[in-house]
Formats: sequence, structure tokens, C-alpha cells
Amino acid sequence: MDPDDDAPKKPDSKQLGASDVSSIFDLKNELLKRKSEVAQRGSGAVGTGDYAKIGKAGGILTVKADEKTRLRAETDERKRRIAEHEAAMRAEDEATRAKQQKIMREKSELYEKLQNGEVAFTHNDNTPVEFMVEFHLKKKELDEKQDREFGPCYDEWEGEDDRPRTSRAAPRKPVQPQRYNPGEDQRVYGVSHINLSQDEAKRQAKIKELYELSEATNKAREKKAQLLKKEREKRDERKAALRKRLGLPPEEKEPSPPPAPEPTYLDIPLPINETVEETYAKKLKSDRAWDRGKGTYNAWIERQREEREDEFAPPSSYHRR
Repeated sequence: MDPDDDAPKKPDSKQLGASDVSSIFDLKNELLKRKSEVAQRGSGAVGTGDYAKIGKAGGILTVKADEKTRLRAETDERKRRIAEHEAAMRAEDEATRAKQQKIMREKSELYEKLQNGEVAFTHNDNTPVEFMVEFHLKKKELDEKQDREFGPCYDEWEGEDDRPRTSRAAPRKPVQPQRYNPGEDQRVYGVSHINLSQDEAKRQAKIKELYELSEATNKAREKKAQLLKKEREKRDERKAALRKRLGLPPEEKEPSPPPAPEPTYLDIPLPINETVEETYAKKLKSDRAWDRGKGTYNAWIERQREEREDEFAPPSSYHRR
């Protein structure tokens, strides 16, 4: 047995295996940077990397007081120049914008004058300048359209009052077929809208309340009719005063239509009681428009069949019953 086998073996040294040599240098560089940062935070040294003198003043990258003052002055001067340039550019932009607004305002005023016909351009020989666009055409068409639409309404509105009008009235809407009038009284109460109680006392009280509401409704209708009558009389008075001022003859009032005669129900004949046989016979004898002529046609067919020779007749199996 070999004595060397009993001796303890030394552990193998740790080796770092890497396929790329540059990665090892990157790791070492990162380690040195971390050590430098930790040393700077602990001792407050000024400078970076291996060039810093930790804990001592006067390092290679140390900034002196006069140099700090000079750098601060240069920074302030740079900011001042930037502010001056910004102010100059802003003032130039404002001047350009004001100039453009003035030009646009002058163009707008000139366009309005051209539309209204207040300005007329001429050549040296006093001949009018012909533009590609007729500026006052739109204004003229708009005035004609307003006169065409609001003219009759303006005359009618002016005649309703003694005071002269200086503006135009809105056109009236065309009359549409009336299907629902929201001004009419809405039926809220009534037998079909209220469930009457089975108790006789409550039932009579509710019926009495319905009668009172009906009377109140009739009074409101009479009051409304009186107000409408007064408004109609005032309008007729204003119209008569206006016609008198204009020298027109008084308007002739249309005669009120005579009241409709009450129907006499005694003249209406009573229905005749018919038996079932009479009703059925009447239905059979009814002459409908689409049944007229069928009897004559059937008689002609029967006559043609009788005059037909037997050799031209269809087989007996043709007529099935």
C-alpha cells in the first residue's frame, strides 16, 4: 500500500471558467466601480475612479470655489441670452400675428362693403372692374328670399296693432291635419277611469265628487270661452281702427250660420222583424255585381251541348259526380 494515499489531499483551487475573456474584464471593471462608489459615500471624497484622493482636498477632478463662481456666471449669462432670444422671437410672432389679423379684418370689411354695394372699383377709364365673383349676388338673393317668405306675414302682423313694425314676423307653419289637440280637456275622471268602491257610503261620496269636478270643468270651459270672445272683440276693434286710419271701408261681418235643426227621432223607421226563412230567402235572391250574367252564360253552354253531335261529345267518364 502506498503511504501517499493516506496523506490528506489539498483541495483544488477554484477556477472561473468563461468562454469569452472580455466578460472577465467587464466583471472586474464593474467591481472596481462599486468599490470606488462605496469609498466615496463613506469618506466624502471628491472625484471618481482611481484618480480621486479619498479624504483629501485637491484631487484631480476637484472643482475650486473660483471655478464654481465662473461656471455659475456662465450659466446665468447663458440663461439670460436664451431669455432675451425667446422674448425677441415672441415679440416678432406677436407682431406678425397682429399684422395678419389686421389684413384679414380689412379684407372682411372690404368684402362686406362689396356685398352691400357700398364700394365700386373702376379702371383708369372709369369702367367698372369685372370680378370673377359677383359679391352682392348672395345678398340680393337673400333679401329676395326673405321678402318672398316673410312679406305677407309682415303685412298681416303689422295690421294687428296700431304701432308700426320695423322688423319681420316669423312665417306661420302650414296647417296640418289635426289629429291630437293638447289644448283640449283630458278626461282624467270618470266611470272608466275610477274604480268605485263597493261600500255604498264611499260610492256615493265618490259620485258626488265626480259631479263637483264636472261642474268645475263646465265653469272653466265657460271662462275660457269668455276670454276667447274678449280677445276676438279686441282684435276686431284694432282691425277696425286700422282700416279707418287707412281710409278703408269697414269690414263686413260674415253672418253666423243658422243653428242646425234638431233631428226628429219619430221619423226614423223601426227595424222590421224578419223570420229566419225570410232572411235566408233574401240572401239567396241577392243580386251581386259579380254574379250578373252567369245565368245567361250557363244557359248558352247547355244549349250548345244539346246542339252538339254525339260523335263530338266527350266520353261518359268525363262528367263525374
